[in-house]
Amino acid sequence: MQRIRMSLPYFHEFGWRPEILTVDLRYTDMAVDPLLNESVPADVPVHYVKALSKKLTSKLGLGSLAIRSLPYLRRKGNQLLKEKQFDLVYFSTTQFPVCILGQQWKKHYGVPYVIDMQDPWRSDYYLDKPKDERPPKFWFSYHLDKFLEPLAMNNVGGLLAVSQPYLATLAERYAHCAKVPKRTIPFGAFANDFGIANKHLTQQPSVLHKKEGRVNVVYIGRGGRDMQDAISFLFESFRGCLDTDPKLFSCLHFHFIGTSYAAAGKGIATVQPLADALGISNYVTEITDRIPFYQTLNTL
Repeated sequence: MQRIRMSLPYFHEFGWRPEILTVDLRYTDMAVDPLLNESVPADVPVHYVKALSKKLTSKLGLGSLAIRSLPYLRRKGNQLLKEKQFDLVYFSTTQFPVCILGQQWKKHYGVPYVIDMQDPWRSDYYLDKPKDERPPKFWFSYHLDKFLEPLAMNNVGGLLAVSQPYLATLAERYAHCAKVPKRTIPFGAFANDFGIANKHLTQQPSVLHKKEGRVNVVYIGRGGRDMQDAISFLFESFRGCLDTDPKLFSCLHFHFIGTSYAAAGKGIATVQPLADALGISNYVTEITDRIPFYQTLNTL
């Protein structure tokens, strides 16, 4: 994940010698970005593991990379912890079920672990939402998260998060989490990334086409029903501005890029319908497919 990748040079500065345990990119059906490997220091060992085939597990209704890779991560983690003297296991991933390995490794090898919360793990947000507003397989995923999260959180040695409310929720939910060290650290910018992005500008150019007289307003990141209230407020305000002074505001065009986590071509638009409903479709473009990280920088 981005946090680890950007932190690697700084770990060395502070005396840490990190090794990375991750899943081989061949086993994910999400967009991959091989150029990110250019920013990983050459002296950092990276251990890749396999995962069960999604073609096989999907017959059982299981497609999660975390579930498919769990036995392989466990096996390789066991091997590394037996062979070397590690001081800490650091989980930084949104494939949260793999975090349960922390309590097993702590029990068997005495190595503490910390978890970096880049999103909520068990989210209660959709509990009171209609079925058509919930993600696919919501009830299965929710109850799995409700079972697995405490296994990891009741033994964790420390917590990081990109947002303080994530930590507050965990501290309220688990007495143990209220006692451990916690720190909110938003994602920052990594200077080396801008050089890599510029180096590959031809390969990963901006997805926007400049048009004289147009002012592009760009958002790159996920959409979803839980963001529709905020986006509706933006669009309603823009609609009002157009009605008040069309000459001034008609130059604006809003771009929402990479709004779905679904595989390329399979995302469902959640922003464009809001624009359609307000009659501002000509001023809004939604691209559900994710784009590579360095193309994101070149677009912005």
